[in-house]
Amino acid sequence: PDLSESEFDKQARRRGVATALLHRLNQPESTWPLFRKKKWPHTRGYLINRIGPLGGDFSVLLSRFARETDPAVRRALMLTMGGFDWSELSKTAQSEGLLLAKDTFRNEPDVGTHSAAQWLLMQWNETKWLKEEISLQSGLARDPRKSWFINGEGQTMAILDGRQDPEIGRVFAIGTGEVTVEQFQRFDPEHEYYEERSPTPDCPVGLVDWIRAARYCGWLSRELEADPDNGYPASLTANNFKVPAESVVESGAYRLPTFAEWRFACAALTTSHRYYGYSDSLGDDYFWYYETSLTKDRNNRYHPAGTKMPNDFGIFSTYDGVREWCTDGLRLRRFVMGYASSGYVDRAHTRLNLPKIDEPADLPLASNGYYGLRVAMTMSK
Repeated sequence: PDLSESEFDKQARRRGVATALLHRLNQPESTWPLFRKKKWPHTRGYLINRIGPLGGDFSVLLSRFARETDPAVRRALMLTMGGFDWSELSKTAQSEGLLLAKDTFRNEPDVGTHSAAQWLLMQWNETKWLKEEISLQSGLARDPRKSWFINGEGQTMAILDGRQDPEIGRVFAIGTGEVTVEQFQRFDPEHEYYEERSPTPDCPVGLVDWIRAARYCGWLSRELEADPDNGYPASLTANNFKVPAESVVESGAYRLPTFAEWRFACAALTTSHRYYGYSDSLGDDYFWYYETSLTKDRNNRYHPAGTKMPNDFGIFSTYDGVREWCTDGLRLRRFVMGYASSGYVDRAHTRLNLPKIDEPADLPLASNGYYGLRVAMTMSK
């Protein structure tokens, strides 16, 4: 508490690297306590980043995951496995790792660990398997034991308990990824967007104003029979955008997240500058930014969810991709949260300490290539 966050981060880096070296020297027991959930997760972030590159033992992580019960530690173990060079793992380790990651993606109750398994499988070039599994699970009924489900449109929804947050006061679900080009074009096949920024259908869709985002949520509610009669009013159009829409938050329809829900989902119960800690040096693990998202033609592009690590709530792309509309705002403007992939690495942060009046907001009819959406819905009070 007597240190600034930047000074604390320097100490955390030293501790993380030292613990990773102990792990290499067959002394891994000091690792597991540092993988636990903390409001300032700086040491944990460095440890996840360094164990593989510093020569840790992959089999030790597999063994620990099999008997670990703390969800936060299980998430960290899954992410740490991605730091090992796949080509240098033995065939046995590769086989065991794949079996574990696939089983975790299918059956893990905790959404953070589920998303960590998704990221790990994408690191291991299992994108085809993931697509087939997501399609399969999208047709299944929601499992009440899990804090996530995959809806009929193939969107993974994280179920988060915000009842202790005075600005939320409910259990809600929010997409772990942003709405993609493919998903949005099932609603509006003629929607125009910058193809150079979203070169594949699984990239986030851009050029979406608030009205179109709300109408997409209404369409999604009807398609999935999710309380469509109480969603965004049908009278909410580009020519009539002042229609009150606050009641949709009390419904069970798909909608845009509130400002408070978005920030809660992004922070994942951390209070640090970023949900993984502080340093720009770890940014490459968690988000795309200007230099890393440039194409050969010097254009910035977006990437599919799961190409960078999730936070502890299993949420991808709050520091990159598109900026995301919220259902609420100030006066006529609506909040537009997050950072686009075109931003510089030092700009991204969780924005916990900023007053609402300083948060980015825009008019409902505003549209540019950086504006997109992530869907949410209320589960219970």
